[in-house]
Amino acid sequence: MEHVIFLMRENRSFDHYFGTLRGVRGFGDPHPVTLPSGKSVWHQPNGAGELLPFRPDVPDLGQTYLPDPPHGWTDGHAAWNGGRFDRWVPNKGVTAMTYHTRADLPYQFALADAFTVCDNYHCSLLGSTDPNRYHMWTGWVGNDGNGGGPVVDNAEAGYDWSTYPERLERNGISWKVYQDIGDGLDAAGSWGWTGDPYIGNYGDNSLLYFHQYQHAVPGTPLADKAKTGTQIKALGRDPDGLLADFRADVERGRLPQVSWIAAPEAYTEHPNWEPSFGSWYVSRVIDILAANPEVWSKMALFVTYDEEGGFFDHMVPPTPPQTRAHGLSTVPVTNEIFPGSAKYAPGPYGLGIRVPMIVVSPWTRGGWVNSQLFDHTSLIRFLEARFAAGRPDLVESNITPWRRAVAGDLTSAFDFKTPNRSRRLDLPDTDDFKPEDLVRHPDQPPVPPVDQRLPAQERGVRPARARGATPSNPAGDWPTPGRSRPGTTCPYTARTGSSAGSRPAGRPRSTSGRRTTTARSASNSTMEDRSASR
Repeated sequence: MEHVIFLMRENRSFDHYFGTLRGVRGFGDPHPVTLPSGKSVWHQPNGAGELLPFRPDVPDLGQTYLPDPPHGWTDGHAAWNGGRFDRWVPNKGVTAMTYHTRADLPYQFALADAFTVCDNYHCSLLGSTDPNRYHMWTGWVGNDGNGGGPVVDNAEAGYDWSTYPERLERNGISWKVYQDIGDGLDAAGSWGWTGDPYIGNYGDNSLLYFHQYQHAVPGTPLADKAKTGTQIKALGRDPDGLLADFRADVERGRLPQVSWIAAPEAYTEHPNWEPSFGSWYVSRVIDILAANPEVWSKMALFVTYDEEGGFFDHMVPPTPPQTRAHGLSTVPVTNEIFPGSAKYAPGPYGLGIRVPMIVVSPWTRGGWVNSQLFDHTSLIRFLEARFAAGRPDLVESNITPWRRAVAGDLTSAFDFKTPNRSRRLDLPDTDDFKPEDLVRHPDQPPVPPVDQRLPAQERGVRPARARGATPSNPAGDWPTPGRSRPGTTCPYTARTGSSAGSRPAGRPRSTSGRRTTTARSASNSTMEDRSASR
């Protein structure tokens, strides 16, 4: 493997997107947790009643502008409620309980059917975008109190702890961030976040909130690799220009060993943006990679989401014990409990809520499911597994012992013995999902049904990857041909029209064809408040 690409999307939970997908731990889970009320986790209290997960009665939820539920530290811990997991609706609202189906998300479902979906991948922190992305870039949020940490919100105050790209640079591993510059990748340009949702990087290049990058000048590695990008504002905001730099590097054989892609707001899938815009963007990334056989045959693309965005998921995340009354841990939980601040109550940083993860690679073809526990630090762990042999500096010291003990390194999602390097992909055409009017749109609030029913999961099965053991020496445990992860049978069986789950072996189902976009009403608005919107 020569190229590792990270495409982190925005604000969707696993059940919200894939709870109905066949062969995963979704709405058919036969062993959901029990709430203090004695009912299963699906029955979330709502005033004097309850609210079950529901699909709004709209023609196409994939082209609907759902409101943005709360998704910060305070409401996130309140919904979690010390692990009781029974305060979602009071703290997140009814939109939190919505879910999609294959008809709503044809591209996302087909991508999961073509490659490997992880159904036990969690965001890193019970909170918003920035602290979750800091886990991807650095391994933590400054948990030890140095360098401006710990950070549990989107303050973007400027920080000084080390980042993983700096380790890559010191060790001669090529890397780059692909983005649009918006109004500028400096303080005057809000580091790429602009009121125009169709340009810039939506502030998702979190490296730019660190002083070492803010102070980097052109001609230096941190500036040239993290503070450059396209400028489609000068090209009439043409969406086709967004990935021009990425396309050029792939076509000319210049794609670095490690890269990150940050999209403009409208293409991130962050509510209220419709998922179909994101489908169009992700499909362009995959099309670019597949167009070069030399790159396609030696790459892995990780498509995941920074946090759940306030949307319900039924899997209670693992968290370290805060006190002896909460239990004991066999590994240190040092730096895993936020001590509290004037603004935020103390509590475990995470793990956070489950989010989608699809691993796209010649070594992940076939519609598999992987159920090993992962979080965003697993992305760094994967880079350790690939590049750290003989380079001890590439083992990230920011990742706590507790995280290393509970989360894997994502190598178990791959079968390195039998790659499928074919560039033929049975994926839906997304041309009709390309944005048409380049304006903002008003929310379309969902209305819960009067007659509530438990959602049904798709009938069918899928093959399961064996759960990999977490290596004690990440630098020396990179899988090689001959050390494959065998397929196993997943123990969940779906029943049509019921809430029973599904997860064994079977042939992946494909989806193809095009859809016609629905008419959209135009509405302009100003940029949302930075501290709350992501």
